[in-house]
Amino acid sequence: MIRTKARYYIIFPIILAFIYFYRGEIPSIFFYIPLFLVIASFIYGGILCLLIKYTQSIDKKNLIKGEIINLSFSIHNEFFLVYPFIRVVFYGMDYIFGRQTKAIEFALNPFSHKTFDCQWECKYRGDYTVGIDYIEIRDFLGLFSFFCFIREPRGIKVYPRISFLNHFNLNTSFISESDTIVRSNREDMSNISDIRKYSYGDTLRKIHWKATAKRNELMVKNYDNTAQLFVVLFLDLKENYFGEEKNLIIEDQAIECIVAVINYCLRNWIPVKLVYYDEGIKKIEGKNTLDFDIFYDLMRKIRFNQTVSISDVINAYLNNEIEKTNMIVFTINLDYGLYNQIYETACAGYDMTLIYISPEEIGAGNREEENKIIEGLKEVGVKVFKVNISDDIKQILGCSL
Repeated sequence: MIRTKARYYIIFPIILAFIYFYRGEIPSIFFYIPLFLVIASFIYGGILCLLIKYTQSIDKKNLIKGEIINLSFSIHNEFFLVYPFIRVVFYGMDYIFGRQTKAIEFALNPFSHKTFDCQWECKYRGDYTVGIDYIEIRDFLGLFSFFCFIREPRGIKVYPRISFLNHFNLNTSFISESDTIVRSNREDMSNISDIRKYSYGDTLRKIHWKATAKRNELMVKNYDNTAQLFVVLFLDLKENYFGEEKNLIIEDQAIECIVAVINYCLRNWIPVKLVYYDEGIKKIEGKNTLDFDIFYDLMRKIRFNQTVSISDVINAYLNNEIEKTNMIVFTINLDYGLYNQIYETACAGYDMTLIYISPEEIGAGNREEENKIIEGLKEVGVKVFKVNISDDIKQILGCSL
């Protein structure tokens, strides 16, 4: 196409100069024939763009990160005209699908069609538009491009992967302390709210012996208004500046860490409270596996685009909450401001865990400073998990510290 245009740019000035110096019928013919061909080619390309037909479909709309989506599309020519050049361009050709998508180019004969099947791996969580972005059609001289933009693109939802933890370190001493304090005046022993697996610190009086015999494992009764172990999860949504694709990679690792912990807690009947900042402090609570989908759907679409630091979020939360419990902080940003906040919170009697998703593998962060902060937190009794982008979440978070 570029070569054809270049030839016309060279030929037309020569023809115009020829007509200027040598007037007559023959010079005029040399001028009008190329001009007519250009006009005819333009009209022909416009007609092709109006007449083109296409269909496209995807095999599923809801996927888990790493799964394959199948796109099938057909381009139809229902008339006697020839399509000399068709170029199909897809959504996500930059980095959404890890540069797996490439434009497809072909020609199409009269009364024919071509069908293509594409398979792409969903690299990142989120909501995306997939399929054909636009179709480019060129005229028979290759001078003009006409674009047919797709009015009804296909949408998909990509959920984060779930790592099923068999173990996660939580301080169960809060159960016993609350149980001793509250039992005499707030716990209704006549009404059982639910039954859960035994955790270290549960008293023998709470064991449900019939359920234990049936399931062949210790099961414990929860009573109405009973004080029990619960976990507060802080998610740092501060905006990152590593680059668009690098941001997606490390943010997905952070999301999959918190999804793994939420899933573990709810599977073991441990209530959780998720706290994050999104134009104000937001709180979401869950008690069992029936509530998991609420968190899971949120984790699919949540964005790291805030300016408020996680240390400010923790501080604001503690100004209104006084009950001592387990607190877990998930962050990509580790600095001395967060160190001071976690240190003060731990000294106030909360059991603190830090899950730090390190940007070290994408060439960011200060490794020496990070190690000093991590060692300092460990010295005051804070449990710290350092998760790299390539790490197996189940192996890191499921280990005993």
